[in-house]
Amino acid sequence: MMYGEEIHEAIGTAVNANSAATTALYTRPCYVPGAPIYWGYKVSTVFAYAGTIIAGLLTLYRYTKTIISATVNAAGLDYAVGDLITVVQTGASGGIVRILTITAATGAVLTVEVVNKGVNYVAGAATTARLSGGGDNALTLVIVDRLLLDTLGLGDVTGGAMGKAGKQYMRRVPITIADVSPTPAPPQSYQAGEDLVMVATTEANGTAETGAYLPVILYQNRAENFAAQPLWVEGLAV
Repeated sequence: MMYGEEIHEAIGTAVNANSAATTALYTRPCYVPGAPIYWGYKVSTVFAYAGTIIAGLLTLYRYTKTIISATVNAAGLDYAVGDLITVVQTGASGGIVRILTITAATGAVLTVEVVNKGVNYVAGAATTARLSGGGDNALTLVIVDRLLLDTLGLGDVTGGAMGKAGKQYMRRVPITIADVSPTPAPPQSYQAGEDLVMVATTEANGTAETGAYLPVILYQNRAENFAAQPLWVEGLAV
């Protein structure tokens, strides 16, 4: 089965060049599996960074709706290294972590590793339940569900080199798509139900930043067995 060659574009609405950091500038829901190919921005109003100290920084994330990593929130007691723990979050299922390190005297958990990423998890707090071993079931976690795909700076117009109206500043997402569908999936390739999100990671910090741009993501859907997509559920005829 071959990957399709059709490239699709997704374009957000105008964003100020000095948008506040951590702002999600554009979200593209992924309804079928595929991969982001290029991303960047088109300048709609010329950038004017006067006395810029820090240029703005954009980041492209893939929100997987799975457990990418987990850190300890409440440590609990009486756990042992190697214990398997179910990650409990409303609407999610299948997430499992293993106890990596503990405080020897109390069995309080220090670190865990992800064994099964599960499905439909979102970033934030999660409770747990024992699958094996001891422990008082008081362990809680903070989980992360996103992968960083790439970063891109917002150009300074010093010397007139960047930030010109009508220009597009694009980067290829560092992903290699091999003709191996449907198994295994290409690295960083998203599944149906995930989101691609462009975030303003760093706000432009100077004396007088003006300008606006349109976020752009170019992506390629791929042909494969949709039944293998964990966030797709067979609908019922009525």
